[in-house]
Amino acid sequence: MIAWAKDKLPDENIDFVVADAEELEGAEKYDLITANAVFHWFGDLEKTICQCRNGLRKMANCHFHFLARKLFVNYSKPLVSASKRSASHF
Repeated sequence: MIAWAKDKLPDENIDFVVADAEELEGAEKYDLITANAVFHWFGDLEKTICQCRNGLRKMANCHFHFLARKLFVNYSKPLVSASKRSASHF
C-alpha cells in the first residue's frame, strides 16, 4: 500500500511511514494516522488510541476503519474513553 501511495502522490514534501501504533509514544508528530481493521490486534486499545491522538500535529486527522458496523459497538467504549483522555484533535 505504501508503494502504491508513493506512486500516486509523488510529492517530495510527503513522507509515508509504516509504524507500530502501540509504540508511537514520544515519536514524531504526524499530519495523518490511518489504520484499517487493526483494533483487535492491540493489547491495550484505549492506550493505543491515546498515543495515536497525541502523535498528531495540530489540525491533523486520525482515521480508523472497521470491517463492519457491529465492530464499532465493540470498540465504542475505548474510543469514547480515549477521546476524553487525550489531546483535543481526535
